[in-house]
Amino acid sequence: RMGGSSSKNDFSNQIGTGSLGATSEQELEIDADMSMLDLRLKKLTSLPWDLAVLSNLQELDLSMNSFQHIPDQCTWKDGHLATSLTKLSINQNIVSSVPPEIGEMKRLRVLCCYDNRIASLPDTMYRMASLTQLSVYNNALTSLPETLCDMPLLQVAYLSNNRIAKLPEGIGKLGSLRGLYVDGNLLTELPPSFFELPKLRELTLVNNTLNEVPAKLGGMACLEELYLNGSCGRKPIAVPEAIQSRGILKDCYEGQI
Repeated sequence: RMGGSSSKNDFSNQIGTGSLGATSEQELEIDADMSMLDLRLKKLTSLPWDLAVLSNLQELDLSMNSFQHIPDQCTWKDGHLATSLTKLSINQNIVSSVPPEIGEMKRLRVLCCYDNRIASLPDTMYRMASLTQLSVYNNALTSLPETLCDMPLLQVAYLSNNRIAKLPEGIGKLGSLRGLYVDGNLLTELPPSFFELPKLRELTLVNNTLNEVPAKLGGMACLEELYLNGSCGRKPIAVPEAIQSRGILKDCYEGQI
């Protein structure tokens, strides 16, 4: 349906008449060959199925709308978006869950869902074999699926300001992980495999409830920036010498955090 000019007009009319959830007159020129589509601030609550057949679309931004879930068009295994998108942004909506079908997005490299109401992530995320960046900060996550550890290309995970009480036991298997941001959560400890992360360079544990600052952090050879202020709650905690001697701690005052 997206092959000719009539498809362009149909889609533009849907936007203009508000049938996508928009409340004001808006015109969009949709090209079947377009690789990027920016639909931010359109007051959208849904998308037309025509969008699912845009076979060349690589980046889709749905941020700052009123979506309650990730549109089915993005994850439909018989559509093109599931296999063509490399970046999906749906930040600052009212999304409460991520569907299991997200695993159909085999080429997705960047998934941005921050500032929503997401309470959990599906076990099927490991099937997103190309994912390098996951941004789900400022949500309502209480845990992370163990299968998240089976994502060999994941480089950066933004998990700040959730309610995560523990990290997956197998997190040490994330061989490409370079940045992990878990500040503003409810962590009490780090799993043993955490200290086996081979490429971790930046770690933020600020404002958690750790029982102690693990001295083993000082033995992580690639770690260059470590943020710990408030990682054990409000009480002052002495930083282990193994960490201080590395010079990696960026928010330490007179040996305490």
